[in-house]
Amino acid sequence: MIKYCPTCPRSSEDVAFIGEFCEVCTSERIRSGMPTSFKIPRCKVCGKIKAIDEFVDFTYKNIEMHIQREIHNRNCKIAIKSLDSKGNAVVAFDYPVGNRGESVSFEIGVRFRFPLQTCIKCSRRNSGYYQAIVQLRGSEEMTGRMADKISRFLERRDSFVSKSERVKNGIDLYVEDKLVMNSFFDIYKNIRPKRSYTLAGMRNGKRLYRNTYLIDLSDGMSG
Repeated sequence: MIKYCPTCPRSSEDVAFIGEFCEVCTSERIRSGMPTSFKIPRCKVCGKIKAIDEFVDFTYKNIEMHIQREIHNRNCKIAIKSLDSKGNAVVAFDYPVGNRGESVSFEIGVRFRFPLQTCIKCSRRNSGYYQAIVQLRGSEEMTGRMADKISRFLERRDSFVSKSERVKNGIDLYVEDKLVMNSFFDIYKNIRPKRSYTLAGMRNGKRLYRNTYLIDLSDGMSG
């Protein structure tokens, strides 16, 4: 039986139908309802973008995931075809419709705006924020090697040493994220620090503690 689209003269002999409407009209209806501008904050220091509720690397994939969230359809396949320095982009959509797994495809011109902010990591780095102190004790060579090891570990996990301070018999490292520091000891189980805790303040009625880890390298342990 031949079907005729109620909004245009096309029939099922000409184009595919999705429900009662032809795929052309279905595509145009969805396309016309798509937003053509998106605002995504960008860190003025590190260049990361605030997509998917957090600051992440500036990549097409992360921007595409942000668009999925904005249009409230995570099953929609999105691909950025082009994006220039002014934020003008062409974005392709493969939008699921109907109950039989059908979809319609189209491209639209989109304008991205990237207002500058400072992400929490860069804000913490600039302010010298820290949640833990790692006290390395031993020779200058051994403490230096361990400090480099810890710094590289933190950087690979998007954390950092806020301050490194040479003290008598060693080095004190002020570490931004104590949870990342805990994971260091979970991985390098042969490094067994002496742990202590000091109250740093209150937030939302909860006590906040800073962790202190004392690592004695005088026995020649290098980790």
